[in-house]
Amino acid sequence: MYEELVEAESIEDFPEEDRSYRKLTELWHKEVNEKLSAMDLNGKPKTNSRLDYLPVFCDGVEYRVYGVIHGWTGAGSDDYRKMIHRSLKGEEAIIYEKMLGRIYSGRNVVEMPDFCVLRWWGQMMLSFRFLLIWPVFIIVALKDILTEILRRHEKTEQGHIDDITYHTLDPELRRGLDGSLPTRLQVEYEMRYWCRLRALFDSYLLFCVVPRSAYMAEFARNWVKCNSHKKIAIVVGDRHLTEVKYFLEKPVNSAWIARTAQSHAFGIYRSHWYYKILFFRYFFFLLLGGFLGVAPWLAGYVAYLFFYS
Repeated sequence: MYEELVEAESIEDFPEEDRSYRKLTELWHKEVNEKLSAMDLNGKPKTNSRLDYLPVFCDGVEYRVYGVIHGWTGAGSDDYRKMIHRSLKGEEAIIYEKMLGRIYSGRNVVEMPDFCVLRWWGQMMLSFRFLLIWPVFIIVALKDILTEILRRHEKTEQGHIDDITYHTLDPELRRGLDGSLPTRLQVEYEMRYWCRLRALFDSYLLFCVVPRSAYMAEFARNWVKCNSHKKIAIVVGDRHLTEVKYFLEKPVNSAWIARTAQSHAFGIYRSHWYYKILFFRYFFFLLLGGFLGVAPWLAGYVAYLFFYS
C-alpha cells in the first residue's frame, strides 16, 4: 500500500470513502510507521560524505534540488552542517529558500522570499490566526529555538533519528515523517484549495507549503533566465524538496504564482535592495497581523484588571 500511495497520480485513484484528506493522512501515516518499524536504522551510515540532490533537466538547464533540515535555526548537528558545506562547495550558482542562506552559508547569498507568494492579507492572516487562537505560540516557538541551539553540540537521543541518518531515507518517506502526504497527492490537495479560493484566504492552508514550493520552482526558472546559468543548485527545506522538483517538471497552473515569482526574480537580479523591501513588507504585515491577533487577549486582560483589581 505504501507504493500505491507514493505512485498514485491523483486523489481520484482511491475509493470515494477514502478520498478525504483526513482518511488519506491516517492511511499514509500508518504505512510510513510500518515501513520505518521494519527498517534497521541503526545500520544506516552515520557519516555521509555528501548530501544527495534531486536532478531536473529542463530547457537546457540542470537544476539540482537539495532538501535540508529547516527548523527555526537549521540543523541541530555540527556534522550535518559540515556535510551541507561539503555538498555545496562545488556548486557554481546557488539560490536558497528564505533564511536558509544565512543559516547554512552566512555569506551574501541569493534567497527566494517564498512567503511573499501570499498577498498582504494572507501574510497578516498567517500570524493573526496563530496568535488569536494560540497566543502561547510565541512562548513555544522561543522554547523550540532555545532547544535547537542548546542541543546543537549534543548527541542524538536514543530512539531518535539523527540529522544525517534522516537523509539516508527515501524522500517520500521523509515527507511522511514531516506530516505530509506523498508529493502528487499533497500538491493536488493544496492547489485545489488555492485555485478554488483564488488566494483570498490563502493562509487557510497551514504555511502554504505547496504554493511556496511552486513559487520557488518558478523563481529558479526565471533566475536562470536572468543569469544565463546552465546549472544551478536550489537549497530548500526538506519538505519542499520533491514538490520543487515536481513543479520544475510541471509548471504550476496559477498565473498569480508564476507572475509573482517572475517579478521577484527579475527585481532581485536588478537590485539586492528589492529583496530587503519584500522582506520588510512581509515582516510588517506579519507583525501587524500578530498584533491584531493578540489584541483581544490584551483587551481582555486589561478589562480583567480594571473590573476585578
